[in-house]
Amino acid sequence: MENRNSNWLNIFMADAENDKWLPEDVVSNVEAEKQLQFFQRCVAAAFAERDNAILEAEKAKEKVELMPQELNKSQIRVEELTNDLLEEKELTKSIRIDLEKYEKQNEAFKEVIDKFYHIRQCSLSSFTDASLEEKCECLMHDSDEMWRFQNDEDTSTSNYIIQNSLEAEIDNLREGVVNLQNKLQVGMEIETHLKKRVHNLKKKEILAAKNIKERILALQHNHSQYKINITDLLGEGYSELKSLNDAVLEKMRQLETMYL
Repeated sequence: MENRNSNWLNIFMADAENDKWLPEDVVSNVEAEKQLQFFQRCVAAAFAERDNAILEAEKAKEKVELMPQELNKSQIRVEELTNDLLEEKELTKSIRIDLEKYEKQNEAFKEVIDKFYHIRQCSLSSFTDASLEEKCECLMHDSDEMWRFQNDEDTSTSNYIIQNSLEAEIDNLREGVVNLQNKLQVGMEIETHLKKRVHNLKKKEILAAKNIKERILALQHNHSQYKINITDLLGEGYSELKSLNDAVLEKMRQLETMYL
């Protein structure tokens, strides 16, 4: 605005310099008109600047009013992203655990495949090494006869051993079930006993609170009674002392009268 006023002032001075050869009255009128136009332009420029400042202030005010909302949105977005990150971490952790479990399973499967392939090769008197894929392919394409590693006598013996082992395992499981049932029974008896003790303790606590309350009430009653009795005794003593004092004063007055 100052630059504009300076420019307008320069123009005004230049116009005044150009009009110096005109008559004095004309020059005065022209000069006054130019001054009026100059001040009008200054006022218009000032109002324009004021309007622009008001618009800028309103825009700034709107931005300031929107800032808490934007901040709240940003905080909500940060919380959402934080929750997503935690979920991703949990998912990654779960995937890592599953991967470790699958790796252990794969190792176990590999050991089983190696074992079966070793038995197969021993039965064929062949000890050539192969990759894991080749071992799997060989075992998958073997006939059913290749999977029979014992004769009928050995099979019956194995079945007898397996049956005895299963029966022994069943007996162990039964004994375990009986032991668990006994422990459960003992636990239930202990729980019942503890519940009974808790009930008795609560009952004793209630009775004790009742007895204490009754004793406190009795003490309060005795205190009140003692207070009344003491007050009565003090009143009686005061009356006796007052009567004695009055009698002494009367006697002294009588003695004074006799000597006078």
